[in-house]
Amino acid sequence: MRLRRRDLPRDEAALTRRGFGRMLAGAAAMTAIPGIARSAIRISGRRAEIITFDDLPDWRDDDHGAALDVWMKSCDRARMVSGLCRRGLAPGAGIAPRLFFEREFTPVIVGTSARPLFTGYYEPVIAASRVRTPHFHVPLYGPPHDLGQRQPYFSRAEIQAGALAGQGLEIFWLADRVETYFLQIQGSGRLNLADGSVVRIGFAGKNGHPYRSIGAAMRRSGNHAEAMTAGGVKAWLRADPARGAAMMAANPSYVFFREIPDLDPGAGPLGALGVSLTNLRSIALDRSVYPFGLPHWVEAGALNRLMIGQDTGSAIRGAQRADIYFGSGREAGRAASRMYAAGRMVTLVPRARVAELIGGSG
Repeated sequence: MRLRRRDLPRDEAALTRRGFGRMLAGAAAMTAIPGIARSAIRISGRRAEIITFDDLPDWRDDDHGAALDVWMKSCDRARMVSGLCRRGLAPGAGIAPRLFFEREFTPVIVGTSARPLFTGYYEPVIAASRVRTPHFHVPLYGPPHDLGQRQPYFSRAEIQAGALAGQGLEIFWLADRVETYFLQIQGSGRLNLADGSVVRIGFAGKNGHPYRSIGAAMRRSGNHAEAMTAGGVKAWLRADPARGAAMMAANPSYVFFREIPDLDPGAGPLGALGVSLTNLRSIALDRSVYPFGLPHWVEAGALNRLMIGQDTGSAIRGAQRADIYFGSGREAGRAASRMYAAGRMVTLVPRARVAELIGGSG
C-alpha cells in the first residue's frame, strides 16, 4: 500500500548521518570485506547475519540490469544510498550490473528469528464517476481539512455511517463498497470514467487507526478457504451484505485519496518514495526496519530475484515481511492475491555501513 511520505525514522536518519553520504573512494575497489561472512550484527535493533552472494540461490541468473534500472530511479531520493548515486554509478558506466551490486553491497539477513511472509499487491482498475448516480453511489473521499488536527480521526465504522457526508470531500463515486474497501488496501488505482478517460489516484492520508486484516479475522473464525485469496474474501463479503459491512467496519483504518495528474499511463503508481513502482521489482516494507531505497534479494515461492524497497504499507510490519508489487489490472490482481508465501529476504547493505557496524560504531 502506498503511504504518504513522512520524515525519516530516527534509525534511518541516524544511519544516514553515520556515513552513507560519504562513501569512501577506496570502497569502490573492494570486492570483499575479509572475515565477515556469517558474522552477527544488529540493524534497526534486530539481530542480523552477514552472508555471501554465493549463498543466494539463482543470484547469477537474475536480470541485474533490470534491477539496477529500478534502483537508479529512486536512489537519489533514498538517503542511505544517495552517495552511490552521486558517484555516477549508472547502467553503462563501465561496470556490469551484477558486479556493481557485489562490489558496493554486502548481503545481510535482517531479523534472523523473524517469521518470513511475502504477499502481493497491485493497482486496481475500477469504473467510477465524478458525480453520484444511482449506480455509482459509494463515495471515495479526499483528505478532510482537519485530518491533521485530530488523531485518530473518525473510524471506518463512523465514516461508513456518514461522519463525512455533506462536506464536499467526495472526489469520485464507485459502484461497490467491497471494491472501494480493497482499493484502500492497495492504496492506488486507475479509475475508468464514462467519457472514456482514465484517472490515476493515490494515497493522500490516513485516519490514524490501526489496520486490521479481514483475511486474518476470517481465518480466526474458521473461514480458511475463503480467506486464502482476495477473490474469496470479496465473495464472502458480498454473500451477506450486512455481515460484510460489519466485517469491513471492524477494520478501523481508513485511507483518503487524491487525483494524480500527468502520470505516464505506462508507468506504475507512485510509491511512498515518490517514484513509479515496477512490476516484480518494487516492494513495500516496514520502513522502521528497512530504510527506503535498499536492494533486497527476495526468495518467495517460485520467485528468486532482486527487488528494491520503494514503498510501505499499514499491513507490512516487522522484519522478513514484504509486499511485492505485481502491476496494474485484473490479471495482476489475480497474481498478487495468489502470493502468500514464506521464504527469505536478504538485504543488500552498503559496504561502508557494514564496516562501521563490525567496527563497533553502529
